[in-house]
Amino acid sequence: MISNPLTLGPGALVRDAKELMRKYGVSGVPITDKNGVLVGILTARDLRFNDDDSIPIRDLMTSKGLVTAPVGIKMEDARRLLHEHRIEKLPVVDAKNRLRGLIT
Repeated sequence: MISNPLTLGPGALVRDAKELMRKYGVSGVPITDKNGVLVGILTARDLRFNDDDSIPIRDLMTSKGLVTAPVGIKMEDARRLLHEHRIEKLPVVDAKNRLRGLIT
């Protein structure tokens, strides 16, 4: 589990996300508001068919139906969620939906 994942805000531009992903070699970025609350996730899959790097991330990120895990989840349960939902990134959130980690 990554305990302090890289994040961006929903108003950041797609070009910012691509630059961050390229620089750190990651394929997705959790999107949080100014209070650290998870509002979405942007992955390479979201970017695949987009040609406009000047639009805000909020226009492309996945925000509905986000699959998250509670703080303290067991790794076997996290693996099951990743497999069951066919996702590569599992945000870990606290009771107030603040991002506390990322399981990949």
